[in-house]
Amino acid sequence: LGDVYKRQRLMASLRAHPLALPPVFAFMYDATWSAVYGMWDFAEALLGAACHLEPSIAAFKLSAPHARAGVRYAGGNFGRPHRDYARAEALDEAGAPRVLSVWLPLNDVSLSNGCMYVVPREHDSAYERADEGSLAPDVPLAGVRALAPHCAGTLMAWNGNVVHWGSACEREGALDPRASLALVFRRADAPADPAAPPISRAAAQAMGTAERLRLVAGALHFFSAWYEVPKPLAALLREAGVGPTARTHARGTD
Repeated sequence: LGDVYKRQRLMASLRAHPLALPPVFAFMYDATWSAVYGMWDFAEALLGAACHLEPSIAAFKLSAPHARAGVRYAGGNFGRPHRDYARAEALDEAGAPRVLSVWLPLNDVSLSNGCMYVVPREHDSAYERADEGSLAPDVPLAGVRALAPHCAGTLMAWNGNVVHWGSACEREGALDPRASLALVFRRADAPADPAAPPISRAAAQAMGTAERLRLVAGALHFFSAWYEVPKPLAALLREAGVGPTARTHARGTD
């Protein structure tokens, strides 16, 4: 009962928090997970195999004023071109994808409110040999493709070693800044990071409030090299015993 009361008190504190909660807290709600399961079906159809969900879940809500001020915050875009994974982890020996990044815009995306950019394989000279997913890749400007315009709910996906990044919301798109969910699915037969084990569909469906909160807290800190977690929020999460436990990664999903 003590643990139940502690979690209830934490949720009450979060609801009364003076700062807006980061968008990743959307994963506390059933409606978000309904969308996740649809994305899961999509990933398994593309990969042709059962998949697990990486714990690096992400949600985004951009801000034009923050972008103009150069402020980095949880839920902002990852504007630096990057690969999420090295080639050896992203593709198997036959060149088939082991991991798939899936991105779902929750509102219409345009060139001005914060779309995604990718470098297709045929324009990426290092696609087959990139062995360091964290290294900033060379970006051939002539080969860059904008994933816009697209309407809300358009599922987009790319292999884990594809160069990509998310643009910021510009002044022209300030009235409807891009909001999105970003997930990575890993084939169930692919090796995984033991420090951040993926989640099976059965485990995801069985998660209650406490497990979801633990996942959200870990995800919030997963990319904290990109932004500072608000100190009052970090203190509340530590009080609940779900503070920063996942190791920090430099890769981004948006």
